[in-house]
Amino acid sequence: MSNLNKHFQSKILKNLHRLSLELKSPIFRIRQPKEMERFWEPEEDNTPHLNHDKFPSRDWPADIQKVGLYTDRDLLELVKRVAVPLKGHCHPDMWSIWSAFRIPMKTPSIDELGFVFKEMHPKCINVGLTDLTHEDEQSFMNDRIALGLEVLKQNSSDMARQYAKQGVPSNLRPQIWQLAVQSDHLNDRKSMVNSTIYQLKQQVARYDLLVDKILQTDIKTCQNDDNYFVFEDSLREILLYWSRDPWVKSQLKIEDSDDQITTYNGCLPVWGISLYAMPVCYLHQDIGQAYVLFRELYTRFFYNLHTLDGDHQILLYQCVLFENLLKEADSQLYFYLSHQLGMNPIDIAFKWIIYCFVGVLEVDQVLYLWDRIIGFDNLSLLSITAAALFCYRRDMIMECKTIKEVHVEWLMIAVLQ
Repeated sequence: MSNLNKHFQSKILKNLHRLSLELKSPIFRIRQPKEMERFWEPEEDNTPHLNHDKFPSRDWPADIQKVGLYTDRDLLELVKRVAVPLKGHCHPDMWSIWSAFRIPMKTPSIDELGFVFKEMHPKCINVGLTDLTHEDEQSFMNDRIALGLEVLKQNSSDMARQYAKQGVPSNLRPQIWQLAVQSDHLNDRKSMVNSTIYQLKQQVARYDLLVDKILQTDIKTCQNDDNYFVFEDSLREILLYWSRDPWVKSQLKIEDSDDQITTYNGCLPVWGISLYAMPVCYLHQDIGQAYVLFRELYTRFFYNLHTLDGDHQILLYQCVLFENLLKEADSQLYFYLSHQLGMNPIDIAFKWIIYCFVGVLEVDQVLYLWDRIIGFDNLSLLSITAAALFCYRRDMIMECKTIKEVHVEWLMIAVLQ
């Protein structure tokens, strides 16, 4: 796995150098003082143009290679290449009979997951999940808000995570999320945010990075979604700050490289990285607050969904977990897809997992899902949700006669309910 990851990182860097030549743009340069003064002023858009109307969590643009360093498709191919030597006299192709992956990895059963996520059991009333009468819902939400205010008063991250397990009312979500994921307890959060943003703004204006063009082209995909297009300017600021933030590198414990500077945060962006920031824009109008929340979520969760190094095997685990859950919940459906149609269900679900269902579920449903991910501090809910969607759409899938029909049926559902 370590060797595969090193090879993959080398390939990404080669793509970066290729784009530098094709776009005739240096990977890194220091701007002149006059350029720095004008940087935040409106200017002509000179970022690469992609001829597509796709959203990353639904489909790829045909000309993604013009600007993307790597996509979820590249990551899926990488995950499928992870293998362990087979013992005994097993045939090398034995894994393909019942799995898309060639590595034995134990994952919990449905019953075991039911215990882990017991707060989400139907007998427990949950924000956004339980159908109640208007009167009962109003009473429940009033009690829920009162409890949330008490949690905020206690200023306890553990209490905030426990509270989020059953969903967070929208008016408390920004504060609860920030308290639940914060790395450091601060007495004056506002001063920290202002200081951080001031420093990052200076860095953004001073250094011109090739990655900026990649990020800004990525951000344009929000124009293809009615829910997120209004946040284009906010997304631009958030991701420019992210690319300059050394705090990200320190949190992820990324070692300094001898290579030419590509970003100051140690991360090269996966295509669709802007999707991780889109829901955050619904929580904060203040860009500084939105950015600090985004970087906490990125280092705690999102980074693990597009890396495969030795210390971060979460991506591979989520793929195997999804596959095992679908087999257990509906082995007939899995068999129909994998053997009669000849496709791996993960080929569809991988995008959902990688992008945390942004652009797949309605915005409020994404936020409810993220409530629980933050509360349980567990990305397995992505794989559980993906398997549940396959079971929910079982009848539609079983009517498909070809792989193409399956893909078309999923694409026709612009946003799943």
